[in-house]
Amino acid sequence: MHQVVCIKIKGIPELQQWLEQALVDPFEVETRLIPDEQPLIEQTLKELVDEHHCHLVLTTGGTGPAKRDVTPDATLAVADREMPGFGEQMRQVSLHFCADSDFISSSWCNS
Repeated sequence: MHQVVCIKIKGIPELQQWLEQALVDPFEVETRLIPDEQPLIEQTLKELVDEHHCHLVLTTGGTGPAKRDVTPDATLAVADREMPGFGEQMRQVSLHFCADSDFISSSWCNS
C-alpha cells in the first residue's frame, strides 16, 4: 500500500480528492499541522520518511510567498537532491486550476 503524506491542514481535502482520482493504487493519508518553524518542519519531514516510511510527502499552506515562509528552506535542507524543472512545471499547471492569487508560489520537487 502506498502512503501519501501532507503536512499542514489547509488544502488537504482538495489534494486528497485529486489524488484519489489520479492514483490507481490505494493509499493512506497522514496529516500534520505544524507551525512555520524551520527546525520543526525539518524534523517532521524526516520523521515522516524515516519512521513512517512515507513514499510521498506533500506540503501545503504556509505563509505563501513571504520572507516568513521557511517551508521551501526546510524541505531543501533535508532533501537528498532537487529535481530540476518539476517546481516550475507545478507552478505552470497550477495557473490552470487556481485564481491568480492562489497559485503555487513556492514549489519544489526533491528526492
